[in-house]
Amino acid sequence: MKINYNNKKFRPILNAENGETSSETIFLYWQNDDILMATYKGGKIATGHLLGKVDEFGNIKMRYHQINTAGELMTGFCHSKPEILTDGRLRLHETWQWTSGDGSKGKSILEEVKTEEANSDNLVLENERVRLEPLQQSHLEKLLPIALKYPNLLRYSPSPSPFGSKAGLQQYIDIALAAKKNKIRIPFAIFDKQKQEYAGSTSFGNISLKHKRLEIGWTWLGKNFQGTGLNKNCKFLMLQYAFEQFETERLAFRSNSRNAKSRRAIEKLGAKYEGELRRQALMNDGYRRNTVYYSILRAEWKVLKMTVFQDFVKLKDKI
Repeated sequence: MKINYNNKKFRPILNAENGETSSETIFLYWQNDDILMATYKGGKIATGHLLGKVDEFGNIKMRYHQINTAGELMTGFCHSKPEILTDGRLRLHETWQWTSGDGSKGKSILEEVKTEEANSDNLVLENERVRLEPLQQSHLEKLLPIALKYPNLLRYSPSPSPFGSKAGLQQYIDIALAAKKNKIRIPFAIFDKQKQEYAGSTSFGNISLKHKRLEIGWTWLGKNFQGTGLNKNCKFLMLQYAFEQFETERLAFRSNSRNAKSRRAIEKLGAKYEGELRRQALMNDGYRRNTVYYSILRAEWKVLKMTVFQDFVKLKDKI
């Protein structure tokens, strides 16, 4: 039974009383050949890592270390045997033993988490530089200083809610959340962890679960965050999620043909120009804009990840 655990998420559904994981703990696995790595956290686990080898039948022999919420470093080893469920997901039957603490043994069962739907309410994407968190009404006051200071941020967008006032930003957020409710958009607030400030917003949109396609767009940043590398961090996290978790086949970008800065930024990501739709959208000032389209395909992502985004790739992705 040939099994590849790469980019799969698991959640415990059963664990012995002397174990520390729970249904709140999420494991994210990576696999290259027969080498398996994972990170996990949640519940009583502040952070954890495991390293193992996978045999030809999908069985895993692994060692793990974790820091619990009490600040204790715990270590152990585990043997895991896979079961394929009727819906195609994996269930892992595990026997384990602590090599720290009391040295006791236990058993647990993990189940693969279904691929997160693209309209997830609690989807957070984060690295050392930036956190993309679900846009909420509470972000109005946090983003308002940017909207007031830079009223022309959306000048190339056909958005019906131009910036420059609290009412305009409120309308923008209302439209974004309505689209999210209709499962066609996932809007984020962008938090710059380096500056410890909210910087703007971005979204997944035009989502088709059936056809495995979506777009990245609706992006705006305060001018003091532009050109700082923040946007590239955002795009890496979104592209990685889209291709490796949502498993999209096609990801598109679009831009006003007059927005040279936006087009250059898209091209630097490695997206391929597809063409231009003439007089495609009506702007607030009555002008009908031409819209240019770019895309990245699933088959192209791995190369772009190791070239354009090579500085973002962790050791686990290079093994």
